[in-house]
Order: sequence, then C-alpha cells, then structure tokens
Amino acid sequence: MWTFLHPHKTSPSTLPRSAIASEMIKKTDLARFVVSLLPSALRTSSIMVHRSLVAFSTGVAAEYITRHPKIDEGAIAFVLPACIAMMESAGFPSAKDAALAGAILLASLSHRCQLTQAALESILTSVTRARDVIGETRAMQTVVSVLSPQEQLTSLPSGVTREIIRMRFVLWHIFSVFLILNPLQISRRYFC
Repeated sequence: MWTFLHPHKTSPSTLPRSAIASEMIKKTDLARFVVSLLPSALRTSSIMVHRSLVAFSTGVAAEYITRHPKIDEGAIAFVLPACIAMMESAGFPSAKDAALAGAILLASLSHRCQLTQAALESILTSVTRARDVIGETRAMQTVVSVLSPQEQLTSLPSGVTREIIRMRFVLWHIFSVFLILNPLQISRRYFC
C-alpha cells in the first residue's frame, strides 16, 4: 500500500499532497485509511491534535474529493462519516479548525455528488449543532452551500429548523448568506 512513497524517501523535498491524492484515487483502502486519520486522532488524543495536522488532512481530503472522477457510494461511505466526526469534535484547542475543515469538506462533497435524504439530514444536523464552534453565519453558509446543488431534500428536518430558529439574529444570518451568493441565481432557482 505504501510503495508509492519509496521515490520520495530519497528525495530531499517534501512529499507533495497531489501524490497522496493520486494514489488515494487508485486505491480505495489507502483513501479510507488517510481520510480516517484525523477523526481517529480527534477521538483518541484530542488535546494533542495540532492545527497543522488538521490543515494537511483537510487539504489531502479536499484534493481527493475534487480530483476523484466519480464520487460513488463507496467513497461517500467513508468520507461522509469522517467529515461529520470533524464537525462534531469539540473540547480541544483546534476544535474550531477541525469543525471548519469538516464544513469545507462537506460542502465540497455535496457539490461533487447527489446525497441521499438521510445523508443530508445528518449533515445538516451536525452543521447546526456545530454553530457555537464555527459561528452562526458560517453555519448558515455551510447549510446553503450543502443544499444548493442537491435535489433530494424536499424539506428541512424539524430539528434543523428548530436549531436555525434558535440562532440569534437569524434573519441577519440568512440575509448575509444570500448577499454572498449571486442574487440572480437565487431568484431563478428558488422563486421562478
């Protein structure tokens, strides 16, 4: 599984992230292992997780998601739980970094494939629960970013709606999210 690292062993330069992502695309077992490293580190030694590890793991996973030719159910089966575990990590110095990384990866995953109703509900639930860690505006931005390419969800789950309504200044957060998006695109998609 690790034979692709041998050429980089003798090289004085650092291992490029693209080399790991390319090998992950070829070998699903390696992809599953690499994507699960950060969530398992968060579970076992949450105090020792450094933000550099969070950044590197997020970069590799994001490159894997964006470069993979077709994200199928097999890839979703190990990427989605890892991203949700990152969103739900709390209580250590890099909790915000890990939760924001999870939000970025969830949005990237949502733009690359159609997710099931159950997957969308679990994503939205984890994002709204992490609003105290990542901030209410970022939570709303993540919800909109995850939902915008999806066609499966017919209505928001009641728990997600309740969490959104509990946000302070909920209308301001919704308005600030829509200011970022293209107003013409919003009007065509939701009002026509």
